[in-house]
Amino acid sequence: MALTQTTKNSGQPANANRKSRPAPYAYYSFSSSSYAVNFIPRIHSLILISVATAVSCHLDELLASVPCSSPTSPPDKMSTLWLSLSKLLIISILLQGLVFCQEQDAATTDNETTESEEATDPPSEMPRISTQPLTIQVQVHERVVLPCQLENQDQSNSVPAWTHNGAYLSNGPIKMSKKPTIALDKKTNTLTIKKVVESDAGFYTCLALSGLQPEVNVTHHVVIVYPPSVDLQPADSPVDVLEGGTFGLTCLAGGFPAPGIKWVLTSSSGERTELGQYTNQTTIEVPSMSRAETGTYTCVANNGIGEPANDSVVVHIRYKPQLLDSTATFLSRIGGEARLECSFSAYPLEGHTLNWYRLPLKTETAESGDEKTEPDTSGKEDIVSEGRNAIHTEAKDTKLTSTLTIKGVEADDFRKYICVAGNELGTTEHTIELSGLALPIELQSTEQRNGLHWTIKSASPIKRYEIIYREVNETHEGEAHNITLLEDEKDIPTDSGDIKTYKKTHFLENLRHARNYSVIVVALNEYGWSHKMPPHRFSLDDVRKAHASGLSGKGGGNGILNSHSSLLIVSALAVLISRRVCGN
Repeated sequence: MALTQTTKNSGQPANANRKSRPAPYAYYSFSSSSYAVNFIPRIHSLILISVATAVSCHLDELLASVPCSSPTSPPDKMSTLWLSLSKLLIISILLQGLVFCQEQDAATTDNETTESEEATDPPSEMPRISTQPLTIQVQVHERVVLPCQLENQDQSNSVPAWTHNGAYLSNGPIKMSKKPTIALDKKTNTLTIKKVVESDAGFYTCLALSGLQPEVNVTHHVVIVYPPSVDLQPADSPVDVLEGGTFGLTCLAGGFPAPGIKWVLTSSSGERTELGQYTNQTTIEVPSMSRAETGTYTCVANNGIGEPANDSVVVHIRYKPQLLDSTATFLSRIGGEARLECSFSAYPLEGHTLNWYRLPLKTETAESGDEKTEPDTSGKEDIVSEGRNAIHTEAKDTKLTSTLTIKGVEADDFRKYICVAGNELGTTEHTIELSGLALPIELQSTEQRNGLHWTIKSASPIKRYEIIYREVNETHEGEAHNITLLEDEKDIPTDSGDIKTYKKTHFLENLRHARNYSVIVVALNEYGWSHKMPPHRFSLDDVRKAHASGLSGKGGGNGILNSHSSLLIVSALAVLISRRVCGN
């Protein structure tokens, strides 16, 4: 539960549009004496008038010895006078008594009226509420305590009352709400909600009812907060999207306050990338999906209430097989074992196909005189897993790998092969050559530019190397020079199977400075010369410049000049310092 103090409004007038409130509890008492004071004088008057009438009537009967209703003879003058005087005397006495009673009753009425007015007079001191307004954030089923400190309740003769969104919850000690979860502390005027539900949200106002205006109150705001929730649409996982197609994902985030949203992409390798361009966006849209966008998309919502919520959807990109390993040549020797492998990436892999084919040979002669073989795909031959041939194919996740193993390699097996992978979206093929020749040699220059270094693999022993180099420029190439190197086969490591790796370094002599050269190296084994790589080019001009720069850095003319310059600077500083000291 979080509390936030808002602007103080204690002692402010109530809203003019607020619902009418009942009178304070103290003004509900009913005075019976006030009713009696007004009613009793009328009874006294009626009784006295009745008595006077009855006495007058019966006095006539007594003096005249005749009923008042039927006299037989008229009385004489003295009797009549006496009778009249007697009546007047009696009536005067009765009226005097009536006036006395009315005076007594009026006095009693004045006293009771005064007492009643004193009891109902409004207080002269304005009530005060010292509690500050609060904004309380609370989760469902939590407990809320709403304070209301009334400072001068006795002096102001005020009565506290609570309302919720304008409806009365209590008036004085009387609880008007029927909710069992609401409790009122009569001593401290504190209102407690034991287990908050959604309907308990809103404004709670504590009032000090005293009959004085403006009305004094304090209002607390109870806000129901909820931890975040997340629902991704579409909810089905995984989601398949065609490569190059449009992809959209919507994150329906709930909770109060409104949560912030971030998106995370986890690749199949486990690498997590936050998609910052979609921060606080409920929808992501990718107009053209690529395989790099395959992975698990997670929407994370957080509003600081409880733990962050997240939901994930796995997205697969549907595409036809794509080549993973571009190895074009595999080596073997006659009588040995050859292993040809091709690897593809594809999705989906359900219902995939992977077939091997062997191509016939077509021989052509290149200008250099080397034999050049080209595959004739028109007569390709299916390869099945039988006899000397064994095919093993494995499909896992999005990777499709197949290996063709040929046992007891024969000369006719040195040719080109094709592996073809397919799924429901299409096929892709890869051409592989099985060769007994050494692999083509790729050259590298040493630190000294006239030095050459190479690494080569062969399934049969290397007999010798041929180095062919010449001067070249932008317009023509010079005469070729050949150098033959023999291989001594000392300490040659063996890779998997019969494959050996050879490493060589050779320095060319009698090269002219400031010239450009191209060089090619080929290797010979029992099956012939290796194929040529594009010429490796280097320049001796760069070597001479680098060498000269190195010499100058080690104490050449530039080094001496730099040394003299440093000495001159130090001397000048010494002179300046000595002059300043002498001047002081």
